[in-house]
Amino acid sequence: MEHRFTARLRGLDRASAAYVEVPRFVMRALPWGRYVRVVARINDVFDLPATIMNVGFGPSFLVPPHAIEACGAALNAPVSIAIRA
Repeated sequence: MEHRFTARLRGLDRASAAYVEVPRFVMRALPWGRYVRVVARINDVFDLPATIMNVGFGPSFLVPPHAIEACGAALNAPVSIAIRA
C-alpha cells in the first residue's frame, strides 16, 4: 500500500544529505519495527530505497545529494512523497 504526503526537504547545503520527516499517520500505517525499509518516490520522479527510524526529532529518512539532483528538488522546499514498504 502506498502512502502519499507533502513534506519539506530539510537541509543546509546541496553537497550534503538532506532529510524528509515522515508524518506520524504514515509511520503508524507502515509495518511495525524500529527500522522500516521503504521505497520513497520523490516528486513522482525518483525512487529512493530508505530505512526509516526515529532519530530523536521525528521519523525521517536521508536523501543523498544525487537524489536531490535527480528529482529536481530545492532544499527547504515542499516535495511530494509516496512511500511503500
